[in-house]
Amino acid sequence: MHHDLFGMDYTSPSFDIQHIDRYALLVQAGTKDHVLAVVDDKAHLLLLTTFDSDRLHSQAADVLEAPFSKVRVVCRQNAFTFVPDEVYDEQYLGQYAASIAHGLGAERVAVTPIPAIGVRQVHAVEPFAYHRFADRFPAAMFVPETSVLLEVAGGRLAKKQGAYLGIDVWGTRLALYCFKQGQFLFCNTFEMGDENDFNYHVLHTVQTLNLPWENLRCLLSGQIDEHDAYFRVLRKYTDQLEFAETARLSRTVLPIELEQYQHRYLALMGLNTCEL
Repeated sequence: MHHDLFGMDYTSPSFDIQHIDRYALLVQAGTKDHVLAVVDDKAHLLLLTTFDSDRLHSQAADVLEAPFSKVRVVCRQNAFTFVPDEVYDEQYLGQYAASIAHGLGAERVAVTPIPAIGVRQVHAVEPFAYHRFADRFPAAMFVPETSVLLEVAGGRLAKKQGAYLGIDVWGTRLALYCFKQGQFLFCNTFEMGDENDFNYHVLHTVQTLNLPWENLRCLLSGQIDEHDAYFRVLRKYTDQLEFAETARLSRTVLPIELEQYQHRYLALMGLNTCEL
């Protein structure tokens, strides 16, 4: 098993390309870096690999060429709004679209339900960085990263008292989502260049939502690790920091070698639970 700052490579001894009809391919599509995972019909992780668009290694190429019948892709999405299930009405899709961006029409948005918290995410389709995967897997399910995070982590936070801030980092993308006394308050994504941008967006969100640091718990996932620059920023404000238990939240079985890194793959493995 190989691992670096951004990801790990893992292949189970039980992975057998001959049984591909029993497997699902999960993809986290980044701007340049992408992660592939293969799970079997019992939700065991069989393969995990990261690749760069400009340097497609042989294992990733083999996986992408294999004829998977189930493919799910989680993508970055920066233009969206949320509508509670009880008031959502398809005839107002044009109004929802216009609230996302001026001139955005109903034909250029998609709707992803998030049943765990009772809302629907209405999102523009163009910004998805998945075009190579859409060409390769025309029947695949494409889901915004924020939809998956809110389904798997938000569904848990919606059952808890107190204030919780979810923080997911993937490359230059920061996703923040907040629940207070079980109520969904906020979710947005931001571009950041370094820990100073990270610090600004986290502080601005906490202050805007009037969240007291002394009672705020943070759930961390993605490319954030103990002792890195982002973690050090958060430690200035609170010690109530928890790394996401991806295996439990996504209901997947991960190998012991990945346990200490499992929070990195919450959005990816969360695809396993999304019945969308």
